[in-house]
Amino acid sequence: MTEPQKARLAMRAGEWRGPTLFQVPGYVQTNLVVLPKADAYDFLVYCQRNPRPCPLIDLTDPGDPEPRLSAPGADLAHPLYGAPVKEIPHGITPVFWACGVTPQRAALTSRPKLMITHAPGHAFITDIKADQFCIP
Repeated sequence: MTEPQKARLAMRAGEWRGPTLFQVPGYVQTNLVVLPKADAYDFLVYCQRNPRPCPLIDLTDPGDPEPRLSAPGADLAHPLYGAPVKEIPHGITPVFWACGVTPQRAALTSRPKLMITHAPGHAFITDIKADQFCIP
């Protein structure tokens, strides 16, 4: 089991409730936002057009709780903090990006009907090694 997997399991078990900053060094940490499909597509385009402040790390299919590129086997329907989600509704898409402030502000400004995101300082720890990730 990798260090990120151990960290995610400890969070899910309630053994770790603090911020992720400086935890599990050497792995990419990312922010998460869950949006309706139409808004997720717009957010994807925004990230693609702004790769430095908003590098896109992963994007799941609508309703799919597994971030297959960044954390295969992880289950977003069972969050690291809080109560499990019974089901990610059809048409709802989780999106991951590296920077928190810029894209989150853009998403909030667009006023989506639904937006679920992370708590500040509590990033999603991926299985991607930091030295394997390059921002264009």
